[in-house]
Amino acid sequence: MGIQKLLLPYNFSVRDCNALEFTASTFAPRGDIEITLFHAYLLLSEIQVQDRQVTDRLKHGRDSLRAKIKELESDLEKVRDDLIDRGFAPAQVRTVLRPRRKEVLDAILDLHRRERFDFIVLSRRPGRISRFFSGSLHTKLLSVLTNVTICVVS
Repeated sequence: MGIQKLLLPYNFSVRDCNALEFTASTFAPRGDIEITLFHAYLLLSEIQVQDRQVTDRLKHGRDSLRAKIKELESDLEKVRDDLIDRGFAPAQVRTVLRPRRKEVLDAILDLHRRERFDFIVLSRRPGRISRFFSGSLHTKLLSVLTNVTICVVS
């Protein structure tokens, strides 16, 4: 059957640790899985302003964002290293850190359209009344995607 691709969206929450644990315990014994750890962060748009004081504040914000992105890269690499420590070969695990302009759902769908994953492992966030009105990420993915196994870990 060849290599199967697994997408693990990761937002550094406690629930994401459960999804990571599930992924490691379920898929590490198999040698035919390629895991993509994925994190999508909000990107501040570049604004051209002539006012010196405003420009200085924007530059500070941009520099802070760059530092935060470097920190996210480092943190995502640590998660990758954790998967390697749990039995995956280094070539089996890669990280993708991308800016997002809309919802996380759109970023996940965009990545899936380009790379066609066989599995998507998601963590479940219970509660939150907003999901009552808007629907959960899981429900939306299930309604849009076909030919992919979606695992929801609580």
